[in-house]
Formats: sequence, C-alpha cells, structure tokens
Amino acid sequence: MKIFDSHIHIGKWDHEWYAGLNVNVKDIWQYADKAILLPTNRKSNMDVLTQAESYPDRAYFFIWADPYDVKQTIPFFEKHIDNIYGIKFHSSTDRIAGGISNNCYTPYLKIADEHDA
Repeated sequence: MKIFDSHIHIGKWDHEWYAGLNVNVKDIWQYADKAILLPTNRKSNMDVLTQAESYPDRAYFFIWADPYDVKQTIPFFEKHIDNIYGIKFHSSTDRIAGGISNNCYTPYLKIADEHDA
C-alpha cells in the first residue's frame, strides 16, 4: 500500500498551537511515499520549494498565499508557477475575515486561472 500524505508543513512554527514544532522533509519519508509540502506560518515558500525539488517524484509543493506580503509572494508565485502544484489559503492563521472569498486572495486566484493551474 502507498501512503500519500496530503498536508505536511515543512519548517518551524511560530504559531501558538504548534510552538517549537520543526519538520524536515527528510523525516517524513519514513511515514509517507508521497506528500504535499507547504510552509509553516513563517511562510518560507522558497525553503520548502527547494526541499520539494529534491524529491521530484515524491513531493508536491503548495505555496502559502500570504495576504500581507503580496509584493514579494506574487512575483515568487509567477516565477515558480511550473513547480507549484497548489495554493494554501490559511485565512484562520492569517486572521483574514471571509476566507477565500476575501479580495486579498484575488491576485493568487487570478494567476492560477491565467496559467490554468
């Protein structure tokens, strides 16, 4: 049986729920054959993408859509679109009212739509 974990945050958390938790991508392969990798609330998209690229047949990178840092995150998204398999909208952790329907996420949805992603 193959195990495909659909939600693994890579890196260290600052969020009070997971304070001190630190996950390295190398650690997960003892539990899963494939996995979707996303950053923690530190939103270190580049770090996680780099780790995911080390396992091209096993790891699938999802960008964390940062509503507070669109000027940096959107160019990253556009530059690496071919290596991004999905978008993580975490409105509760980011404290965004309205969830995905909030207009702050529109730039991410627009790019995904333009690239038929």
